Amino acid sequence: MRNYRKLIAILFLILVAGGLGFLLITPTHAPAPTQGVCSIQLQGRIPLPNTSGRIDHMDLDSSKQILFVAALGNNSVSLVDVTKGMFLGSVIGLRGPQGVAFVKPYQRVYISNVGDGTVYVYNETSLSRPVVIQLPASSGADNMRVSPDSRRLFVGYGSGGIASIDTISDRILWSTALIGHPESFQFDSSSNRIYANVPAGNYVVVLDSTNGTIISRWPILGATGNYAMAIDEVHARLFVATRSPNEMFVIDTATGETVATFPLSSDSDDIFLDSGTGCIYVSAGEGLVDVIKQVNPDTYSVLTHAATSPGARTSLFDPLSKRLFVADPGSNHQGYIWVYSTR
Repeated sequence: MRNYRKLIAILFLILVAGGLGFLLITPTHAPAPTQGVCSIQLQGRIPLPNTSGRIDHMDLDSSKQILFVAALGNNSVSLVDVTKGMFLGSVIGLRGPQGVAFVKPYQRVYISNVGDGTVYVYNETSLSRPVVIQLPASSGADNMRVSPDSRRLFVGYGSGGIASIDTISDRILWSTALIGHPESFQFDSSSNRIYANVPAGNYVVVLDSTNGTIISRWPILGATGNYAMAIDEVHARLFVATRSPNEMFVIDTATGETVATFPLSSDSDDIFLDSGTGCIYVSAGEGLVDVIKQVNPDTYSVLTHAATSPGARTSLFDPLSKRLFVADPGSNHQGYIWVYSTR
C-alpha cells in the first residue's frame, strides 16, 4: 500500500494532475463468469479532462490497475486508475502517440509516435527523460505488441514496416519492409509467427518473429480495409475485421483459408477474445460494441450490440477483471473511458 501511494504521489508531481472521478452507473460486484455465457454491462465512465481529438490505443498495468491511454489528438498519454475510476494525469510533449505497451518485468512504458517514427521508453515510476528509439521511418509508428516472454517488442511503422525491439537493451533487432502501413497485428506464441493486417495489399502478411522473414500472404477476398485483428491460439483462428463491407473474417492459421464470415458494426478498430468464455468483443466507431459468441472454431453468433458513443473505436479488454475499456474522444476538451463488465 505504501508503494502504491508513493507511485500516485510521484505521478501527481511529474504529470499534469487531474482530479475527476468515476461516474458510477452500476455496482462493480458481480458473480463469477458462467462458462460459455457472453454478457456486457456498462459500469460507468471515467472523465479524461483537457483531452481533445482522437484517442488511439491503450494498455494496462494490471497489478496497479493503471490504464495508459494514447491521446493522439492531444499529443499526450493519459493515466487512469481504473479501480478508483480516477484520471491521474498525463505524459505530455509527445509527437502523436498512437500505441502504448507496458512491459511488466522491467516496469517500462513504451509509447509509439506517429509524428516522427519514434518509440519513447519510460520508467513507470518516474515517467520522465525517456530513451528514444528511432525507427527506420521518420513517421508512422503505430501498433505495438509484446512477446509472451516480454523480451521483444514489435511495432508497426511508416509507409510499410514492422520492427522488433529488444526490451532489455532497447535496440532494434530487425526490421522488415512491407508494401503499406501495417495496422493491427498479433503474435502467435505456438509458431513464433506474426500476423499483420496490410490494407494496402488487401491481405494478412505472415512473418517469422525471430528474424522478420516474410513467410506468406493471405488475401482477404471480397472486402477491403482490414484494420482490426485478434487471435485465438487454442483453436488456431485469426479474426480480421474489414470496413468495406463491415465484416469479420475468421481465418484458419494452419492453412490461411477463411472458414467463416459475419457482419459487424461500421468502423471497427479493436477486437478482443475472452478465451475462457468464447466471447468476442469488437469496438466500432459507429458507437457500438459488437458481442459475438464462438459456438465452435468455425461457427459464430452475433448476440448483441452495446451502445457507446460515435467515434469510440478503440478499446482494451482485461481478462483478469473481465472488463472492457472503450475510449471515447468526447467533445469540448472532455474525453471518457467507458468501463464495461463482461461477467
